[in-house]
Amino acid sequence: MMPPYFEEKGIQLENAYWTYLWENSWVHQWDRKIGIDHFAVWAIEGKLPLHDRVLLFDFHTVTRPFHKRFVHKAKDRIIAWEEQLAQSLQRVFPDFKNVKTELDDAPGNTQRKTGYLALPGHHRLAIDHFGDGARHAFKVLAGLTALASQIHASDQPQSPLPDNTNDKHYGLFLWEDPELFMHPARLGRLLEETINLITEKPIQIFITTQSLEVLAFFVQLVEENHRLTNDLRVFRLNLENGLLQADLSAGKGIASWFRFIGDPRVKSEEEIPKSPLYYLLKERDTNVC
Repeated sequence: MMPPYFEEKGIQLENAYWTYLWENSWVHQWDRKIGIDHFAVWAIEGKLPLHDRVLLFDFHTVTRPFHKRFVHKAKDRIIAWEEQLAQSLQRVFPDFKNVKTELDDAPGNTQRKTGYLALPGHHRLAIDHFGDGARHAFKVLAGLTALASQIHASDQPQSPLPDNTNDKHYGLFLWEDPELFMHPARLGRLLEETINLITEKPIQIFITTQSLEVLAFFVQLVEENHRLTNDLRVFRLNLENGLLQADLSAGKGIASWFRFIGDPRVKSEEEIPKSPLYYLLKERDTNVC
């Protein structure tokens, strides 16, 4: 059950984890001449991290309280975790200077936990009262500070191939739409704090975004020769007729997309005039001339 396309790309069965999906509504309708045509298939190469070293953050995570088990485990395992979280939060939101953070029972739900902030001289308030952007940043940083505190530079696995006997594991942070509810300046500081938390640690971050601010942050990162420049990979995705195509750019190459393509989110020349960014850049060029 290995698609011919994978063999053509040199992906070896023994060096990857294989996943098959057969839910009809999620599978492209191929000709279905052979059995494999009924499946969506993808392969994962490399070593999978332990489940407790994987952090998934998406839109639903923003609005839901934390699991009680996660909070209890973090408090038990990590010294001064809430203090670390407060320091990270202050670097993203300078107005939160000297803020105290707590994770406690969510209002009306003792089985779930939520964040609380207490500014000097004030009673604590649930993070929800500070707006969606602050809540987003709080929850990202709560999870990431907990993950980063468990992983050290010495945890680098010896082999990149699947090997369940190796007790050293990467951390993995899957982050959907970092720009959710975020002011551009605070988004930049949140991304910067995220990079600082994982630098020098074997934590891999996967980000999906349609935000130019997020892309611009990484362009700036590589042009300033950040130490992670050579580790950065950007994929420009296009799904058409059941095939997901990915254009890869590595390191400093991502800046060239802006210079030679313009808005890298636009898939074809026909879409370019529909991009609001195209309109603004066109107006700017007209005024300059």
